[in-house]
Amino acid sequence: MFQCRNTAVAVVVTMVALAPWAKPASAQTFTSLLESTDVLPGSSSTFDLTDSWVALDGDNFVVRAAGSGGELGVYKSIAGVLSTVVEVGDVVDSVTIDDIWFRVGMDDGDVVLAANSLPFSARQVLLTDISGTTSVLAHSADPAPGGNYFTSSFQSAGINDGVISFAALTTDTSGSEAHTGGGTFQRNTGGTLVKTNDVGLTVPAGPDGGTPGSFTFIRDYEIQNGVSMLYGTDTGSEVDTAFASILVGTPGSYTSVVDTNTLVPGGVGTFKRFVGSSFAANFIGGAVVLQGMDQADTIGLYTNMTGSLEAIATTSTPVPGEAFTFESLSPGGVAEGYAVFWGTWDGGTEEGFFRYGGGIITPIVLTVVVIGGRTVSNRGGAH
Repeated sequence: MFQCRNTAVAVVVTMVALAPWAKPASAQTFTSLLESTDVLPGSSSTFDLTDSWVALDGDNFVVRAAGSGGELGVYKSIAGVLSTVVEVGDVVDSVTIDDIWFRVGMDDGDVVLAANSLPFSARQVLLTDISGTTSVLAHSADPAPGGNYFTSSFQSAGINDGVISFAALTTDTSGSEAHTGGGTFQRNTGGTLVKTNDVGLTVPAGPDGGTPGSFTFIRDYEIQNGVSMLYGTDTGSEVDTAFASILVGTPGSYTSVVDTNTLVPGGVGTFKRFVGSSFAANFIGGAVVLQGMDQADTIGLYTNMTGSLEAIATTSTPVPGEAFTFESLSPGGVAEGYAVFWGTWDGGTEEGFFRYGGGIITPIVLTVVVIGGRTVSNRGGAH
């Protein structure tokens, strides 16, 4: 699955190839998935893609987008047929949808997403669209597997091979937001929602040793082919955290890829923190691409795709072919020995997608690309 958030683009595009970032930039083929002139399903409104999120699933895709008539919804394309999953104002299983989050997920044509609900917009809900039927998976104040009740804190819901995964905080009292616990949860292919990790799990030491801390907050939980990644911190704030760790493995048998005791490759001291909220780490194909900060506050991207942690790029790295260094970086996926990422430079006026492999950074597509005779400004991120 390839995911991308667009912040100011009129055309949502994709690179058509297997592991496209593993190819030279000159070999890329781009095609338009959705344009701002396209009409929303069952409506006369056109798409507003200036702040959208798209996830690819083979030839299918799902997009969180707005409409010219004020609509906000999630729409999917299966075998070229565009349909509505859910829109703000819809009622799903007696729950009225009030807002829709970014980072929708799709696998084998099925969709998972997070939303806010009425009567209180702070109430949150996880929705699934399985075989064309949209339903509520979990709702804040509902009983949680393993005890207690869900709060309004569903994190990074994803889907892989029919298994839906997410992280959440829990509370002793239904409707309370004063969390007293939490963990990771998944709904297996049989339809049963189970708790897979408690927030108080024993955290293994990182690759450079040191005394590991404990989690009070799990910010990210993803599953790929039966292997999971979770990212936890000792506080609810990534800025003020004293300990954070990214683990890969299976419940009860995790290995720490990196923690705040780990020396930063090519950087100053140990990792100070991992940045980017739930986008701090992406887990693709069994490898991790993460965003971290060293003790000199330099932000960089790092990966363990070759077996040990290495730097991809930092805000001190020159942009290939440019007289600037990167100013911001966003982690992407890993495939066939390459990682893809998004970066900006020149005061944020220039940006593009890049691939990294063998210590070399190569542009995939820069700020402006011509697609089907149209010039498209590329703004967004990749997963």
